[in-house]
Amino acid sequence: HTEDNQHLAGRPAVIALHSSFLAVATSRGLILIFDRQQQLKITLAQVADAVADGAAAHDAVTALAFSTESELLVAGHASGRLVLWDVMTGQTLKVVEGAHEAAVRHLCFFHETRPYVFSADATGAAHLTYFTRVLLAYTHTRQCLLDGATGPITAVAAKRAAVPGQGG
Repeated sequence: HTEDNQHLAGRPAVIALHSSFLAVATSRGLILIFDRQQQLKITLAQVADAVADGAAAHDAVTALAFSTESELLVAGHASGRLVLWDVMTGQTLKVVEGAHEAAVRHLCFFHETRPYVFSADATGAAHLTYFTRVLLAYTHTRQCLLDGATGPITAVAAKRAAVPGQGG
Protein backbone atom coordinates (compact mmCIF):
# COMPACT_ATOMS: atom_id res chain seq x y z
CA HIS A 1 0.00 0.00 0.00
CA THR A 2 1.19 3.47 -0.75
CA GLU A 3 0.70 6.27 1.76
CA ASP A 4 -2.05 7.78 -0.41
CA ASN A 5 -3.96 4.49 -0.60
CA GLN A 6 -3.60 3.96 3.14
CA HIS A 7 -4.92 7.47 3.78
CA LEU A 8 -7.95 6.79 1.58
CA ALA A 9 -8.63 3.27 2.84
CA GLY A 10 -7.60 3.82 6.44
CA ARG A 11 -5.47 1.60 8.62
CA PRO A 12 -6.18 -2.11 9.04
CA ALA A 13 -8.28 -2.44 12.19
CA VAL A 14 -9.90 -5.89 12.23
CA ILE A 15 -9.29 -9.24 10.52
CA ALA A 16 -11.75 -12.12 10.15
CA LEU A 17 -10.72 -15.53 8.85
CA HIS A 18 -12.68 -18.21 7.07
CA SER A 19 -11.56 -21.27 5.13
CA SER A 20 -12.44 -19.50 1.85
CA PHE A 21 -11.82 -15.83 2.63
CA LEU A 22 -9.88 -13.30 4.64
CA ALA A 23 -11.57 -10.00 5.49
CA VAL A 24 -9.56 -6.94 6.49
CA ALA A 25 -11.56 -4.00 7.81
CA THR A 26 -10.20 -0.50 8.11
CA SER A 27 -10.42 2.54 10.32
CA ARG A 28 -12.31 4.32 7.51
CA GLY A 29 -15.10 1.75 7.21
CA LEU A 30 -13.87 -0.33 4.27
CA ILE A 31 -13.86 -4.12 4.25
CA LEU A 32 -11.47 -5.80 1.83
CA ILE A 33 -12.27 -9.44 1.01
CA PHE A 34 -9.37 -11.61 -0.18
CA ASP A 35 -9.42 -15.21 -1.40
CA ARG A 36 -7.02 -17.91 -0.18
CA GLN A 37 -4.46 -16.84 -2.80
CA GLN A 38 -4.52 -13.33 -1.28
CA GLN A 39 -6.21 -11.83 -4.34
CA LEU A 40 -8.61 -8.98 -3.61
CA LYS A 41 -12.09 -10.23 -4.56
CA ILE A 42 -14.36 -7.40 -3.46
CA THR A 43 -14.41 -4.22 -1.38
CA LEU A 44 -17.39 -3.59 0.87
CA ALA A 45 -18.08 0.01 1.84
CA GLN A 46 -20.87 2.20 3.14
CA VAL A 47 -20.44 5.95 3.11
CA ALA A 48 -21.80 7.66 6.19
CA ASP A 49 -23.46 11.06 6.15
CA ALA A 50 -21.25 13.85 4.87
CA VAL A 51 -19.39 15.79 7.53
CA ALA A 52 -19.51 19.55 7.82
CA ASP A 53 -16.53 20.16 5.53
CA GLY A 54 -18.20 18.21 2.72
CA ALA A 55 -15.90 15.17 2.83
CA ALA A 56 -17.47 11.75 3.20
CA ALA A 57 -17.12 10.35 6.71
CA HIS A 58 -16.60 6.62 7.23
CA ASP A 59 -17.58 4.75 10.36
CA ALA A 60 -14.61 2.62 11.50
CA VAL A 61 -15.16 -1.13 11.50
CA THR A 62 -14.37 -2.51 14.96
CA ALA A 63 -15.51 -6.17 14.69
CA LEU A 64 -16.16 -8.75 11.94
CA ALA A 65 -17.52 -12.30 11.66
CA PHE A 66 -18.17 -14.69 8.76
CA SER A 67 -21.12 -17.08 8.69
CA THR A 68 -20.35 -20.80 8.54
CA GLU A 69 -20.81 -20.99 4.76
CA SER A 70 -18.90 -17.68 4.37
CA GLU A 71 -21.67 -16.18 2.23
CA LEU A 72 -22.52 -13.64 4.92
CA LEU A 73 -20.37 -11.25 6.88
CA VAL A 74 -21.47 -9.09 9.78
CA ALA A 75 -19.57 -5.93 10.61
CA GLY A 76 -19.73 -3.95 13.84
CA HIS A 77 -18.80 -0.28 13.78
CA ALA A 78 -17.45 2.37 16.16
CA SER A 79 -20.88 4.03 16.10
CA GLY A 80 -22.56 0.86 17.42
CA ARG A 81 -24.05 0.03 14.02
CA LEU A 82 -24.27 -3.54 12.67
CA VAL A 83 -24.19 -4.28 8.93
CA LEU A 84 -25.04 -7.65 7.38
CA TRP A 85 -23.31 -8.19 4.01
CA ASP A 86 -23.58 -10.72 1.20
CA VAL A 87 -19.90 -11.48 0.55
CA MET A 88 -20.51 -12.97 -2.90
CA THR A 89 -22.36 -9.96 -4.34
CA GLY A 90 -21.05 -7.16 -2.11
CA GLN A 91 -24.62 -6.20 -1.31
CA THR A 92 -25.66 -4.67 2.01
CA LEU A 93 -28.47 -6.90 3.28
CA LYS A 94 -29.39 -5.06 6.48
CA VAL A 95 -28.13 -2.08 8.46
CA VAL A 96 -29.04 -1.89 12.14
CA GLU A 97 -28.39 1.68 13.29
CA GLY A 98 -27.97 2.07 17.04
CA ALA A 99 -27.60 -1.65 17.67
CA HIS A 100 -25.20 -0.62 20.45
CA GLU A 101 -24.53 2.62 22.27
CA ALA A 102 -20.76 2.11 22.05
CA ALA A 103 -18.26 0.61 19.61
CA VAL A 104 -18.98 -3.03 18.78
CA ARG A 105 -16.05 -5.14 20.03
CA HIS A 106 -17.18 -8.77 19.56
CA LEU A 107 -19.28 -10.53 16.91
CA CYS A 108 -20.02 -14.15 16.09
CA PHE A 109 -22.66 -16.13 14.24
CA PHE A 110 -24.11 -18.73 16.58
CA HIS A 111 -26.26 -20.87 14.26
CA GLU A 112 -25.02 -23.17 11.49
CA THR A 113 -27.51 -22.10 8.80
CA ARG A 114 -29.34 -19.00 9.99
CA PRO A 115 -27.92 -15.48 10.32
CA TYR A 116 -28.17 -15.24 14.10
CA VAL A 117 -25.48 -12.98 15.56
CA PHE A 118 -24.10 -12.38 19.04
CA SER A 119 -22.64 -8.89 19.55
CA ALA A 120 -21.02 -7.11 22.48
CA ASP A 121 -19.84 -3.52 22.75
CA ALA A 122 -17.10 -1.64 24.57
CA THR A 123 -19.30 -1.09 27.65
CA GLY A 124 -20.17 -4.80 28.03
CA ALA A 125 -23.68 -4.63 26.61
CA ALA A 126 -24.44 -7.87 24.74
CA HIS A 127 -27.25 -8.71 22.31
CA LEU A 128 -28.50 -11.49 20.12
CA THR A 129 -29.67 -10.22 16.73
CA TYR A 130 -31.82 -12.49 14.59
CA PHE A 131 -31.70 -11.54 10.91
CA THR A 132 -34.59 -12.96 8.89
CA ARG A 133 -35.24 -12.75 5.16
CA VAL A 134 -38.82 -11.66 4.42
CA LEU A 135 -39.59 -11.60 0.70
CA LEU A 136 -36.81 -9.48 -0.82
CA ALA A 137 -35.50 -7.80 2.32
CA TYR A 138 -33.98 -8.68 5.67
CA THR A 139 -35.56 -7.75 8.98
CA HIS A 140 -34.12 -8.15 12.44
CA THR A 141 -35.13 -8.67 16.04
CA ARG A 142 -32.85 -8.19 19.01
CA GLN A 143 -32.62 -9.67 22.46
CA CYS A 144 -30.60 -8.00 25.20
CA LEU A 145 -28.42 -10.42 27.19
CA LEU A 146 -26.34 -7.99 29.26
CA ASP A 147 -26.88 -4.27 29.79
CA GLY A 148 -23.21 -3.44 30.31
CA ALA A 149 -23.59 -2.63 34.01
CA THR A 150 -21.00 -5.25 35.00
CA GLY A 151 -18.30 -3.87 32.69
CA PRO A 152 -16.64 -4.82 29.42
CA ILE A 153 -16.53 -8.34 28.00
CA THR A 154 -12.91 -9.24 27.27
CA ALA A 155 -13.39 -12.34 25.10
CA VAL A 156 -16.12 -14.30 23.35
CA ALA A 157 -16.22 -17.94 22.26
CA ALA A 158 -19.29 -19.64 20.83
CA LYS A 159 -20.26 -23.12 19.81
CA ARG A 160 -22.75 -22.81 16.97
CA ALA A 161 -26.13 -24.46 17.42
CA ALA A 162 -26.38 -27.74 15.55
CA VAL A 163 -28.94 -28.26 12.83
CA PRO A 164 -31.35 -31.09 13.78
CA GLY A 165 -30.59 -34.27 11.85
CA GLN A 166 -27.03 -33.19 10.98
CA GLY A 167 -25.23 -34.28 14.14
CA GLY A 168 -23.53 -32.17 16.78
